[in-house]
Amino acid sequence: MWQRTLLAVCYIDRLPNEILWKILLFYGYTTTVAGFQGYYGTRSRINTNRIILVNKHWQAIALAIPSLWSKIYVRVASFSHGPSLEALVDRRIELSKDAPLEICVLFSERTVRWSGDNYEEYSDDSNEDSIEGSEKPQAALPVLAKLFQHAHRWKSAVLQLPASRELDHTKFPDTFPLLQELEMRCLPRNDVGTDHCPAFYAPLLRKFTMEKFSFGGNFGSSKLSEITLTWVLPDTVASFLEHASSDCNAQVFTVFTPHTDYGSTTVTSHLKALSVIQIDDDKYYDVHGELFEYLTLPNVEKLVFIDQRTGRADYVKPHESPSVLFPVEGLLSMLARSEMSLIKLSHLVLSGHFISDQNLLKILTKLPALTFFAFEETCLLNKNSCALTAHFFQGLLSADVVPILTQLELIFYDGTVPVDDLALFLESHRPSLEGKSSTRLLPLERVRFGISSPQTCMALMDRLSELCSGGLVVKVSKPWF
Repeated sequence: MWQRTLLAVCYIDRLPNEILWKILLFYGYTTTVAGFQGYYGTRSRINTNRIILVNKHWQAIALAIPSLWSKIYVRVASFSHGPSLEALVDRRIELSKDAPLEICVLFSERTVRWSGDNYEEYSDDSNEDSIEGSEKPQAALPVLAKLFQHAHRWKSAVLQLPASRELDHTKFPDTFPLLQELEMRCLPRNDVGTDHCPAFYAPLLRKFTMEKFSFGGNFGSSKLSEITLTWVLPDTVASFLEHASSDCNAQVFTVFTPHTDYGSTTVTSHLKALSVIQIDDDKYYDVHGELFEYLTLPNVEKLVFIDQRTGRADYVKPHESPSVLFPVEGLLSMLARSEMSLIKLSHLVLSGHFISDQNLLKILTKLPALTFFAFEETCLLNKNSCALTAHFFQGLLSADVVPILTQLELIFYDGTVPVDDLALFLESHRPSLEGKSSTRLLPLERVRFGISSPQTCMALMDRLSELCSGGLVVKVSKPWF
C-alpha cells in the first residue's frame, strides 16, 4: 500500500525539504541583471514567480525563503504604468522580509522622445497632440519611491533613469548603508550628459558605474575600488577621480569634448590604475589632452589609452591636423607633476593612437619602472603615426630605456617590419642559462606580436627561432585587439 502511495507522489515532491530549498535558491541565482537587461518586455521577468505555480508544496517552501524574493527587477515603459507594477514590487518587498535587496529599475527610452531641440517626457497612453502645451505633473519617478523606503536594505542597484522633470522631483534617500555596487545610467535630453548624477552617502560602496551623467557629489566611501564612467565630460572624470582611493581602478569609455566649454578643474587623484578607451565619438581629434591637463596621479601604477574609433579612417589626415596626434607632451607633463608615478608606473598600454617613433621613445625614456608595455599601431599609418620603426628598436637598445621590462606586446599594421632591429633588441633582453639576460638589462619573460601580413609573420618566426629555443617565450599571430 505504501509503495503505491509513494509512486503516486511526483518525483519532484519526493525530495527532502532541505535539498529542495537549495535547488530553489540555485534557480533564483540564475536570474541576473545582465540577463534581465537583455530581455525585451514590459514586465518583470523573474524566474521565482514561476516556482510557486508548480504545486502547493513548492509554493510553501518558496515563500519561506526571503532571499529568493530579494531580487527586484522591473521595467518602466511609461510614467502611467498602472498599479500592477507597483503591486509586484510591494509583493516582493513583503516576501523578502529583511533580506538585502538587489535592485534593477530600467526606465524605457520610450519615456523620453526627441522634439526639435529639446527632449520631452511622454507616456504610452498619450499622443503627440495632447502633449503639446500640456502641463507636466510635478511627480517623482514611479516605483522608486516605494523602493527608497527600504534604502537601508539595498545591497546592489542598477538604475536607468530618464532626464526628466520627474527625475528632478525625485528625492533620493540620504544614506544607503549596505550598498556595495551601483550602476547609474541616464537617458539624456541631448547627447551631452549634463544632468547631475544623484548622490548620497554609501560608506560600503566598492563598485560604481555611471553613464551620461555629470558629477553630482561624493558617495563618501573609502572602499571604492572600481569606477567605470561612460560618455562623460572631462570635468566629470576629474571630479569622480578626485575621490578615488589608492586601491581604485578606473575605466573611462568615451570622453566627450563638446564645442561648448563646460569648464574643468585641476585635481589630484590617488587611484591605482586608469584606462581611457574611446569607442563612440564622431569627432576625430584626440581627447586625452584635456584629461592630462587636469589630472595629477601620484600613485598610479597602470595606464591604458586605447582608441577604437573606426570612423576616423574615412577622413582623418594627421599630417594636416595636429589635433589628432596623441598628446605626448601632455602625458609627460602630467607624469612630471606626479613625481612618484615616474617610479611607480609599471604597466603602460597605447593602442590605436597617432604617435611617432621619436615621441614613443620619449615616453618610455621617462618610465624606468616599466615592466609591461603594449603598443598597437593605428591602421592609418603615415610619417606621424608609424612608431614601430627601425629607429624605435635601435633606441630601445639603450640601457636608459625600459631597463626592467619583462613583458612586451606589439601589433604591427605596416607591411614592413624591421625584423633585424627587432631581433637585436630581443637579443639584448635574452635570458641566459643562469636565468639572467646577456646584458645588464633584465631578461624578457614573454613577448607577443600581432602582424597583419602572413609573409612577415613567417619571416619573423624564422628569425626568432633561435631566441625561442634559448628560453624566451615569443608568440607571433594576427592582430588580436
